Amino acid sequence: ITSNVDVDQVRLNDTLIINSGATLSVYDGRGTDIYLNSTSITGGGTLKTSGLGTELYVNGGGQYGINCNILILNGTTSVNSTSTPSIHFYGYINIEQQAKLFSYPVTYFHGTITINYTSYFYAAYFWIYGNLINDGIFDGNSFNSFGGNTFVNTGVILIPVNFDSSLSISGNGIYKRSLNFYNGTVTLLSDLNCTDSISGRSNIFVNCSTFNLNGNDLVLTNFDIHFYNPVISNPSDILLYNTSGIYLNAGNSLGTNIYVKQGATGRLGLFGNLLGNINIDSLAVANYSPTNFYGNLYNYGTWNYGPINFYGNEFLNNGILIPSIAYPNEVIKFQGGTHTIEGKGKTER
Repeated sequence: ITSNVDVDQVRLNDTLIINSGATLSVYDGRGTDIYLNSTSITGGGTLKTSGLGTELYVNGGGQYGINCNILILNGTTSVNSTSTPSIHFYGYINIEQQAKLFSYPVTYFHGTITINYTSYFYAAYFWIYGNLINDGIFDGNSFNSFGGNTFVNTGVILIPVNFDSSLSISGNGIYKRSLNFYNGTVTLLSDLNCTDSISGRSNIFVNCSTFNLNGNDLVLTNFDIHFYNPVISNPSDILLYNTSGIYLNAGNSLGTNIYVKQGATGRLGLFGNLLGNINIDSLAVANYSPTNFYGNLYNYGTWNYGPINFYGNEFLNNGILIPSIAYPNEVIKFQGGTHTIEGKGKTER
């Protein structure tokens, strides 16, 4: 194809090349609108879909797919394949406002995906090797992997996402389910806002080699975060709302400040070293504690503490200090140096 072409059905038994500057526009017609019979669409041009129910079907799966840019204008575009389901998209995908893309086979995205405001992306099983720019709704199945370098979210992420590469994360959007960081260096370029409506369902697993908060905050509502790597030393804050928790393996260190916000219940399973401060708001409850606490404590709520060695400078209690149920005979051990102890709170041991 060397110039712009409009059709409502395409059936291909051999490779279709869309030259640079040309556009193949496929509109919703009767039946399958784009049928690839063990072949692909390639070239430097653009495949444009439009209509309420445009369908792309790949017979043969495997290496076959789309190797050109895709522009989804409006309506709904769905992708299906045969019983050996897999399809590859190598070009740039742009889902325009109010448009929807549904991909049901195992899908490999090699180029950048842009999900615009009010648009919707759904992939049942997917690997993304390009970058993602989401200003709409990103949805699908938990069986997925993101291997790109840039993840921008100013919309809503509805599913767990598995990150398997070095990348930067930015945007003021919301993450509704778990995030798993497996490899490489992860750098936050803005605050990370994670909110689930159900406590105990969603987690952040930090198992990458470097997790750089870069001075940005982690805002957790009904989320737990688990740190597995040895040291997180960035001067950043973790804010806990509703029922949220922070867990740190023994021998590891966490350099962030922790804020248990008003009315929240924070689980602090910090079996390593906390280098930052703990701030417990009024009407908030913090359960457990760091094993070795090198920062300062500012308590205005209730702290049900566990075994703790306090190395910090300032210990302010205007709330209640209680040994946790798991450690009813535990005491706070002030270790070495000079400590300032102040406040008019209550200590039950």
